[in-house]
Amino acid sequence: MRVGILLLLAGATTLVAPNAAMADAGAPDSVTSCLVERLTETDKTWRLSIATAADPSGRYVAGRGYPQDGGYARVPVLWDRGAPTVVKIPGIDQIINDVNASGVAVASSYDEQTWEPLAPSIIRNGQASSLPGVASGTANGINQRGDVVGETADLQPVLWPARGIVGGTAVFLPLPKGAVGAEAHDIDDDGTVVGSQFDVNGIERATIWTPDGKVNVLPSLPGAADGSAAFTIRAGWITGRALSTDGAWQQVRWQVTGEPQAFPRFDHLSNANASGWLVGSGLNQKPLLRANSQYVELPGLAAAAEDSYDEATDISDDGRTIAGYATDEQGALRAVRWTCL
Repeated sequence: MRVGILLLLAGATTLVAPNAAMADAGAPDSVTSCLVERLTETDKTWRLSIATAADPSGRYVAGRGYPQDGGYARVPVLWDRGAPTVVKIPGIDQIINDVNASGVAVASSYDEQTWEPLAPSIIRNGQASSLPGVASGTANGINQRGDVVGETADLQPVLWPARGIVGGTAVFLPLPKGAVGAEAHDIDDDGTVVGSQFDVNGIERATIWTPDGKVNVLPSLPGAADGSAAFTIRAGWITGRALSTDGAWQQVRWQVTGEPQAFPRFDHLSNANASGWLVGSGLNQKPLLRANSQYVELPGLAAAAEDSYDEATDISDDGRTIAGYATDEQGALRAVRWTCL
């Protein structure tokens, strides 16, 4: 699932990841408290680190470190119950965009000379390999059975079915009528894909590809002009953004069927879990959780500077584990995990 990383950008307590029984139980009705911890960095000289995704069980967290030299090379990392593994991905600006409960992840990177996207990657057992059929593009989302979605560099939406990734080919999703390009951002466990399409005027519209082959535009906010994007989907809950009647972007949540609901307390909405809980960053640039109708401002690592931007980027289905990044005592962003009770 694509997340809103706004930068081109060892914990205090070891926390136990939720087990399968907890994940299957669903989220509780409310949250009483959340604890934050830094995720272990494999190199203590990193100038910053961020967590970009987490799997629905809460076991795996994906992210990347930023070496001290200030270049564009990143260090992609998968944390398994808090233990980090560096993943070697060719190119620069490498980023792991999503990971499932089996620890299989998808990533993207760029050519060092041209900044063109390289072949998108799939990561198994800590090893990255190129997805078939696309020489230049991105891989954005993966579901629990291993289906992957993304797009080519020239904005053709792509599905890599799990059964065909090894030795298979990419399946190109149909462009909606009137669209000149589209991005496939995420895929649900039933095969529903969400993303965005673009017309000749550059207008972006949130789009859904259903498992029965239909392509539809998600509804706009009532009375507002066209302009929307869908970034994540989990158990039918879709997150994204849409223009409001005053022409400003609002952070919104759809269900597969139904009108969008705006959440003005979010400056950026990153993800939803299977219960529709939301995480992102609030208007005060602090990480924010919405559990049912309850808002919880997540604790930081230190008193944040005015120009900091902390964010919760993903949440487990049981609502207990949240991944993201927070500003430390030296003013640097650090990959973190919150555990909520």
